[in-house]
Amino acid sequence: MYQHRTEGIVLKNTPYHETSLIVTLITPDRGKLRGLVKGAKRPKSRFGASLEPLTHIEVLFYGKEGRSLNTITQTDIIEGFDAIKRDFDKIAYGAYFLELCDKFVQEGEESQEIFSFLLESLRLLCDWRGDLTLLAAGFGLRFLTLVGFAPSLEQCVVCGAVLKPGKLFFSVDEGGVLCKNCPGTDATELTAYHLRLMRNLSRIPLNRMQRARVKKEVLQETFDLINTYASRRGDTELKSPAFLKATVTN
Repeated sequence: MYQHRTEGIVLKNTPYHETSLIVTLITPDRGKLRGLVKGAKRPKSRFGASLEPLTHIEVLFYGKEGRSLNTITQTDIIEGFDAIKRDFDKIAYGAYFLELCDKFVQEGEESQEIFSFLLESLRLLCDWRGDLTLLAAGFGLRFLTLVGFAPSLEQCVVCGAVLKPGKLFFSVDEGGVLCKNCPGTDATELTAYHLRLMRNLSRIPLNRMQRARVKKEVLQETFDLINTYASRRGDTELKSPAFLKATVTN
């Protein structure tokens, strides 16, 4: 038996029996962490809003070696990200951030860099005045880099040739951009504008992208491509991108 205190961001919670919840967090030192919170659904529960997704908390838990489900005994809110929770569109985009973390971050692994990036991105989302899809595309591309799935954007992923202006393709199977001599069966044609946008999103700090002007159609196509690539790399279907396309107004 061990006891540990850390901070975390709530990714999701799931009802467990009548009065309890299983809460999934991302933490800096233990990666994804699942914890049982007994009595969390009772009307006068001391946990209050601390177990809601999109909440940054300090958490005390105990567990047993070899078991993935811990028991959470205490939580304190550090940041509630109220500016996100008051805006439906921002909630939806925040849920996209959380889904990527839930799908790709492993339990029991140190994840300080990913945790810090998520925290910084949620703070940015709170005050974001630009196109939310632009922020989400930048988040998705940088997140994939942090988890080891950065797409090749500078040279042909098949032959290694430096990419030159002209006809290019993107392959989710191969893992990046293809030159005109190496199109695969799954390849999607990529314009210079799409490639420049992806490169900018991967290089320029996201807080400097807020006033960028990008054609809506190109931005949406790029975001779709990033998410198709993420789903293939993670061998999982992301649900939040479809929800975003169907519901948000931005």
